[in-house]
Amino acid sequence: MSVVLYVDGVWTRLAPRPGWRAWIEDEGLLLVWDGAAWVSILPTVLQKMGLLGIGTTADAANPFSAKLDAALWTAKTATEGGTGDLTYTLNKEAKVDDLSLTLQTGYATKALLGLFDSDDFQLAVSDDGSAFFDTSSVDRLTGIIDQPRLPRYKGIHELR
Repeated sequence: MSVVLYVDGVWTRLAPRPGWRAWIEDEGLLLVWDGAAWVSILPTVLQKMGLLGIGTTADAANPFSAKLDAALWTAKTATEGGTGDLTYTLNKEAKVDDLSLTLQTGYATKALLGLFDSDDFQLAVSDDGSAFFDTSSVDRLTGIIDQPRLPRYKGIHELR
């Protein structure tokens, strides 16, 4: 294996050294010579990443961040080795912790859906992102739906 270099009208063959990189223009591929072969520098498996930003920058407060117009999660079909089912699991550490879906406009929270300080399912809405109205909750033991009408200030939980 050699790399051919054309300089001042002269072709020169060079033996690649470990760490040399090559850009394959027509494939949009960056390779590195590992001492035995040209390999892609992009990993085939992503594991234990501390930060991931897609279309934006991730940070300590939001280690996974995506700025998109749309996103799709789809089940792996049986012909692909999947079950055809799609399960999305969210887990909190303890009953007193929060597990929520926060819906915002201009980064002001307008609705909260989840398990707040308990394991009962709750929905709350807000006009200003600070005073929330608990619209409904479902008791996890009885399945009874409660629909309170009183405002709850500071929100269902303190926004972290």
